[in-house]
Amino acid sequence: MKILTLRLKNLNSLKGEWKIDFTAAPFSDNGLFAITGPTGAGKTTLLDAICLALYHRTPRMSSLSSQNEIMTRSTSECLAEVEFAVGDQIYRAFWSQRRARGKADGKLQPPSAELAQADGTILCDKLNDKLAKIEELTGLDFDRFTKSMLLAQGGFAAFLEADANARADLLEQLTGTDIYGRISQRVFERTREHKQALEQLQARAQGVDLLSDERRQQFQAELQAVVASESALSAQQQSLLAQRQWLQDCHKAGLALQAAEQQKQQAQQAWTAAAPQMQQLAASEPAQRLAPCHRERQKAASAWQAANNALAQLQAKQRGDQQLQQQACWQAWQSAAQIVAEAETRLARLTEREQQLDLQLQRTQQHSQLGECLGGWQSQLQRRQELMAERDRLQAQQQQQAQSLQVQTEQLATLAHTLADADVSLGLARDGEAAIRQRIDCLQAGQTEAALREQLTAGLARQSGLQQLETLATSQVQITHRQTHLQDALQQAYAEQQQQQQLQQDLQQRYAALQAHIADKETLLLQEQRIQSLEHHRASLQPGEACPLCGATEHPLIGQYQALDISATQSSLQQLRLQAGSQAEALQHAAKAEARSSEQIAQQQKQLAEQALALQQLEQQWQTQAGQTQAGQIGLPALAAAALPELQQQASARVAALQQTMQQLDDLRQQREKAMVALREREETRLQTTQQQQLLQQQIEHGRQQTDQLTASAQQLQTTLADLQQLLQQAILPFGFDMPADPEPWLQQRRAEWQDWQSASQQQQSLLRERDTLTIELEALRQQEQHWQTRWAELNGPAMAPWTAVANAAAELQRAREACERATRSLLALDGQLLAARQQLSDAELARQQAQQAWQDMLQHSPFADEGAFLAAILDEPQRLALQQRQAQLIKAQTEAEALWQAAQATLQQLQAATQTDNNADMIDQQLQQLGNDLRQASQRQGEIRALVSEDDQRRTGLTTLLAEIAVQQQHYDLWQRLNSLIGSADGANYRRFAQGLTLEHLIELANRQLQRLQGRYQLCRKQQGELELEVRDTWLGDELRDTRNLSGGESFLVSLALALALSDLVSHKASIDSLFLDEGFGTLDADTLEIALDALDSLNASGKTIGVISHVEAMKERIPVQLRVQRAGGTGFSRLERQFMVGSVAE
Repeated sequence: MKILTLRLKNLNSLKGEWKIDFTAAPFSDNGLFAITGPTGAGKTTLLDAICLALYHRTPRMSSLSSQNEIMTRSTSECLAEVEFAVGDQIYRAFWSQRRARGKADGKLQPPSAELAQADGTILCDKLNDKLAKIEELTGLDFDRFTKSMLLAQGGFAAFLEADANARADLLEQLTGTDIYGRISQRVFERTREHKQALEQLQARAQGVDLLSDERRQQFQAELQAVVASESALSAQQQSLLAQRQWLQDCHKAGLALQAAEQQKQQAQQAWTAAAPQMQQLAASEPAQRLAPCHRERQKAASAWQAANNALAQLQAKQRGDQQLQQQACWQAWQSAAQIVAEAETRLARLTEREQQLDLQLQRTQQHSQLGECLGGWQSQLQRRQELMAERDRLQAQQQQQAQSLQVQTEQLATLAHTLADADVSLGLARDGEAAIRQRIDCLQAGQTEAALREQLTAGLARQSGLQQLETLATSQVQITHRQTHLQDALQQAYAEQQQQQQLQQDLQQRYAALQAHIADKETLLLQEQRIQSLEHHRASLQPGEACPLCGATEHPLIGQYQALDISATQSSLQQLRLQAGSQAEALQHAAKAEARSSEQIAQQQKQLAEQALALQQLEQQWQTQAGQTQAGQIGLPALAAAALPELQQQASARVAALQQTMQQLDDLRQQREKAMVALREREETRLQTTQQQQLLQQQIEHGRQQTDQLTASAQQLQTTLADLQQLLQQAILPFGFDMPADPEPWLQQRRAEWQDWQSASQQQQSLLRERDTLTIELEALRQQEQHWQTRWAELNGPAMAPWTAVANAAAELQRAREACERATRSLLALDGQLLAARQQLSDAELARQQAQQAWQDMLQHSPFADEGAFLAAILDEPQRLALQQRQAQLIKAQTEAEALWQAAQATLQQLQAATQTDNNADMIDQQLQQLGNDLRQASQRQGEIRALVSEDDQRRTGLTTLLAEIAVQQQHYDLWQRLNSLIGSADGANYRRFAQGLTLEHLIELANRQLQRLQGRYQLCRKQQGELELEVRDTWLGDELRDTRNLSGGESFLVSLALALALSDLVSHKASIDSLFLDEGFGTLDADTLEIALDALDSLNASGKTIGVISHVEAMKERIPVQLRVQRAGGTGFSRLERQFMVGSVAE
């Protein structure tokens, strides 16, 4: 990734719009440039602009508040835009924010952002989408960008100076190695889940109870015998059922013959009873033939009456429409007359208003010229106000400049005293640092710090080994006690398991006996329920009468069956079932207890084996640790001897002495570091004070020049203002106006006077046009009034009531006109309708006479003497249809009854010819009942055997499946357990630390490449003690290892720069880092170290990287020829870049 151009506007103190092209001269000639300028001028703002354009935030501000402190004060818009290259592709990142209405005090609007390609294609225009897209293209989020490409103030050596935990967090944040911690935790959780699943499957397998092979063979033989017996009983049952069906069919055929004879007699009786109705039906036939002619005569009479009524209605409507027409003509005449009177009144008022406006215009004739003068007066008055405001502003600037010069003069005196104090403080700081360095040399006593640290490390290792030996001895005693306890518990568990197995066998035997007893009770209850269900049939039997089922005349069991009570059997069965349920629950509890006992024994055996293995491992650890701590003469049985405590005491004393020495050395080195920091701070303070003194002197001189310029401008402005006032006075005097103190209200009043004159003139012209129009309309209205008066006279209507004026005469006239037209149209239509109605009445009279003559002719040729006889004989249609249906039903009933009687007689004769048994129904029922009981018992036993065998098969199948699942689950568990032993942990620390270590090794390798290119003296490496600790190997001093905290300023800079470049290579997995910006990393370097740093930057520049450096160091400014200068803009608090970077002719 390479930054090509930067454009910014109104950010912090950099007011205006600026654009820097890093691909153009002078940056294209030399890729190393310095960003220079006084403190607070806005150098870091350039780096902030790059971050804003890319990530909408800055290193100094994690997010922009609702006030947007980064926008330049008194401005309404800010923006940042960066063009950057990733490989061969060029992109443009843009960010901006505005205030409402373009005002500096307007409400802050939401920011806008955009990411586009070089050809203008928009990739995204949403804030979050843009951040994700930039990370996708470059592989850098904000944290990676500010750790690898843009190193802000205070963050240059952050990775080098961080402790192990902070360094781990930085590695995770930059490289994403936190995923390894989540993988480690997930492996640990999956291992635990698979272990729990395996233990659950094993417990289920131990609880499965199967039938023995001998027991299964017994059940199979018994099942074959039961099936054969059931087949024989079924054949006997089918034979008896056929005999019982023949007896029932014979009985039913006899009953059917009796019913058919009875139905035949009922049909004959119904025909005899309906004879009068059949005669009436026969007599209505002649009258039915006369009915159409009679209906035609009645229809013709009705039509004549309807025509006569319609003619009368039309005549009445004609009279009403004539009255409406006369009323409408009268209303139209009177409305037209009222309209004429109103128009004459309106014309008189218009004439009066016209005369009033004419007088008003004559009085204000002078106002007609104001429109030509107002534009010039407004511009002159506005110019006068601007000159007066400029005069006031210049006077205020003169006062402000004078005060500023006074304050700057006082500050210059104060800086002189501060510079003298800084010289004294600097000398004291140098003396203090030299004294600390002398104390460090005395304390080391000729030994190097590395040798002292090696001695301390060896002593700590020996002390730790002795403590581990003591811990191992304690662990041996504890493991021995646990083994004894586990052996006792295992013996007790074996005894409890035998008791549980014996109890389970007893419960199974009692449960089987209860099930057999329940089956017997259920069979008995079924028989008793069937006997009781026939109670209503037995109650109808009488001594000596044949049973309808079997035909027997003797009924010996009626009394016995009446005394039958099934409640006792039901109660006994319910109690047995409750006992069986209790036994089943007890059996389940016993099975679960036996399974738990087996599981407990297995766990205890496993724990006992683990304890034995742990004891063996402990002995091996003892031998190993004893050899490492040079305590091999102390054997494991002799742990209670005094040799081990004595060795521990000696090691502790040696370690305490070395730790005290190293602590004193560390304290002194920290004091020296603090003294060096204080020394550098005082040097920097003295340098800044000198620079501030020079800057104040320049500002005072510049302020005096500005004061002279302001005085000259004020005098010229006063002359221009006097000339303008004289011209304005000459222009307004002819109109009689005074010079206005406040021009805006005075101009508004003149505009109002001119607009009033214009309005009055326009009203006069409008009234003239309106009067002419009204005169023409009045003539037309008078003609309209004459028209309606003539029509009223032609109608010759009756006298009307006097006319009362209405509110809307025109609407009333329109309604009267429409009513008159409707009445006229209605009268014209009625004339035709009356003619048609008279013709229709004539036709109806002729048809009525013809229908009467036809009726008389047909009545003379009928069997009826007159119309009364005809009406008495004729039947209405529903009555005639009902009689015809009744006749058909009677005939059908006689036919069906005869057919049923013949069929029943033939069926009975056929059954009696095929005799199947001589037994009666009772005997057959008794045999069937006995066979049913035998079949139920056989079926029940067969079901029990099949259920037992099927359940055993299911358990066997389930056990096979379960064992297969256990095997598969065991494989899964073994796999996850091996993986867990390698990388798994509950908190994810194992694998995460391992991954962080690999990442650090890679980072060190990349940093050493950079160090070799910058200066071949130093190499980074990991400390032997400490997971993520770093140290430096000095190849010029025999590969001496040095702590990073003991590096000088120049050495720290080189190592930090190499680490920063290595981090750039490490995090830029998608794009190479070809631009680097450093902010304030050189202020604490001495001259030699600064020379080394500059050589390193030149080396990097030679490799093709673009490097921008922010610093106040003068030597650095002299060494780097290409500089981007940020300058203060006077005393306004704003800053500016050089003119070549300005966008537009004038910066805002």
